[in-house]
Amino acid sequence: MKILKFLMFFVLACSCHAAVLSADSAQAILKEFSISASDQNIQTLNSIASDIDENDVKLFRHIVTEQFQYAKMIMREIESNNSPEFMLYLAMVESNLQNGAVSPKSASGVWQFMPSTARVHGLKINDFVDERRDPFASTFAAHRYLKTMQDGFGKWYVTLMAYNCGDGRMRKAIRDLGTDDFSFLLSSNKFPKETKNFIQKIIKFAIIARTDEMQQRLNSSVNYTELAKIPVPASTTLENISAELGVSVADMKFYNPHINKGVAPNHEYYFYVPSQKAEMFAEVGKFGPGSKIVATNEKAKGVAIP
Repeated sequence: MKILKFLMFFVLACSCHAAVLSADSAQAILKEFSISASDQNIQTLNSIASDIDENDVKLFRHIVTEQFQYAKMIMREIESNNSPEFMLYLAMVESNLQNGAVSPKSASGVWQFMPSTARVHGLKINDFVDERRDPFASTFAAHRYLKTMQDGFGKWYVTLMAYNCGDGRMRKAIRDLGTDDFSFLLSSNKFPKETKNFIQKIIKFAIIARTDEMQQRLNSSVNYTELAKIPVPASTTLENISAELGVSVADMKFYNPHINKGVAPNHEYYFYVPSQKAEMFAEVGKFGPGSKIVATNEKAKGVAIP
């Protein structure tokens, strides 16, 4: 009966665009976010689902369409790390997947990492690189950050709210309320409106993502370029690799947004290139006659080469 109520709300909210969630999918939403299926929590979830409107669907479609390369890169990294699917929706809410986004407080990248948090989780930030803008490395760092918090809080929806309002504030609010129940947290005045909206937007996107249209978009490979990570010597420029591979400088910059000045640091580092280009030269072990830039067949991963 609870699931039927959920489906009725979802039909009203999304009948113009979305297929109705199956009972299994509705249960999956609850399970994915670690929300217990109490009557009050089902009612709260119903309210979130019924609040989905045309603008929510349009925004989801726009982000996935305009930032498709980043969406697919993040999805591949999430799958590689066995991370929860909602991490993609978290990044969408944080930054609209605009990798160059910088907040007034200096948070940057699709995950909007503050410099101190980024460094704690292994991302390098200096004059040459800002790995908060490396979609693979930053997604791996976000996975570790979220998993560490989830180990402490035990529930994903609590972890996601803490991602927005801060670990300390989250713990204090739970202590003051005497509970971490989903509906209690959303109805409490212990959190800023921003944090409540934050978790609700992520859940909305998780619901919208399950529709046939969005599944087709997310699972498409059209206009997606598979990338491979290659080691490059100190001070190698993106222009060097562009010339070696026949990849435009503009594309090299797009694939390597973490490179600040178009040049690698003064030690061995890495660039991302289209996989077929790396594989083409891997057969002879080098990029063109006399080149010292060694190719590998390693697919792009979140862990940077030391």
